[in-house]
Amino acid sequence: MCRWLLILVLSVVSTTVAWAQSTPSTPSTPGSAVTARAQQTVVSVEQRVAQLGAQRSTLNQKLAAETDKGDQLKREKASWRRDRELREAQAEALETAKQLETISVGRTASQSIGSKVTSNRMQTARNT
Repeated sequence: MCRWLLILVLSVVSTTVAWAQSTPSTPSTPGSAVTARAQQTVVSVEQRVAQLGAQRSTLNQKLAAETDKGDQLKREKASWRRDRELREAQAEALETAKQLETISVGRTASQSIGSKVTSNRMQTARNT
């Protein structure tokens, strides 16, 4: 009984080792080409997300400054000049908020694309 078990274990180990050695690790295989392309996509998406994050932080600072300016104008005594400047400050803040929303949507979309590429790459790796 022990001999049969030993033979079975050795045959499983030898076929596993042979199978692992038979798959070439050269980039000419279709699976590795897909993996390389996926890695390039992930790198470009990560760079885009970082770029959008930097733009987002800049716009957040700008929006905070514009909002503070509007708050300061609201505390001043009412006048034609104050009302005109307040409308301009509110319009600028609204435009900045719209830009910030656009960047946030783009960043979310880029992150979801990156996660899809990563999950597809992992699924492809499991299948091969």
